[in-house]
Amino acid sequence: MAVYLERRDPEENIHRFYEIEVGRDLFGIWYVTRRWGWIGTSGRRLVSSFDLELDAEDESQRLRASKSKRGYFAMKPSTELVSA
Repeated sequence: MAVYLERRDPEENIHRFYEIEVGRDLFGIWYVTRRWGWIGTSGRRLVSSFDLELDAEDESQRLRASKSKRGYFAMKPSTELVSA
């Protein structure tokens, strides 16, 4: 599951994205990958691992709520993004 968020405010020169992905690796460990940066760049990336799916989902929801409070909104990725 992946969620793509953007925050745009041309007056403040804010054009940022935040992506949250929950998945499972080959060894059965759950992970949450976050990617963020300026729209049009590959941005930065951080991966956190969890033993339980519930913990990974909770972290994903916590991050999404935090970004929503800061003005990010969910949308489909645009074609101008650079692949990581």
